[in-house]
Amino acid sequence: MKVITSRENRLFRDLSRLSLRKYRDRMGKFLAEGPNIVSEALESDGVTVDNVFARSGSGYETFTDDTIVLSEELFDSVSETMASQGVIAVIDKPDRGRPEEALERAAQAGNVLVLDRLQDPGNIGTVIRTAEGAGMSACVFIKGTCDPFSPKVVRACAGSILRMPLIFFDSAGSFIEEAERSGLVTAVTDVVNGRPYYDAGLSGGPHVALVIGNEGNGVSEIFRSEADILLNIPMKGKLESLNAGIAAALLMYELARPCR
Repeated sequence: MKVITSRENRLFRDLSRLSLRKYRDRMGKFLAEGPNIVSEALESDGVTVDNVFARSGSGYETFTDDTIVLSEELFDSVSETMASQGVIAVIDKPDRGRPEEALERAAQAGNVLVLDRLQDPGNIGTVIRTAEGAGMSACVFIKGTCDPFSPKVVRACAGSILRMPLIFFDSAGSFIEEAERSGLVTAVTDVVNGRPYYDAGLSGGPHVALVIGNEGNGVSEIFRSEADILLNIPMKGKLESLNAGIAAALLMYELARPCR
């Protein structure tokens, strides 16, 4: 059993760096915390777990044959949860290949969800998890959206981060171009000009790229101007909009509804 008690240890330094996006991007790895997601990662085909770390005294010191034990102080310094269960895995980010090719595969398989500059980790985690439940074929991230591999998003995903294909585009324009080439119909929300989502004919037709915009500013103007379908979620009372995660869930399940 390997035990680490020094902050100068190379493995610990690499582990602690993964709390920052620039190192996750540079190293191509992310953190997953908790016995359930670590177990799933270890058992999943196509998921590579580099190392498993356990908190001394947690009971998970023998979680795997080569689990690395950290002192309580070191483990607590990298844990992102208020009451950690005491086990963290370092996982390689999945390689989906070129985004254009990944989108083409996703478009053939079903509807895709597009996140346009969303910032709240809880919203993003909820949306990814719901996308899996609603049968979306992939989640697309437009540059400027919060990193889905941040510890808070990974935790909110509850394992979906390991199963849902994630595709990254540098701009809305480049995504729209590839979506058209792949035969996707682009649908965005528009409070003023959109049709009620339940009357927009989302289900039963061509596969749809459903765009969910920034929590405060909505979708980018380019998405709104180039959209094939404008839709809205009718509001009663004095509400102007719903939480992005709730809105996304309503629209994704409308897409999944069998055509009447």
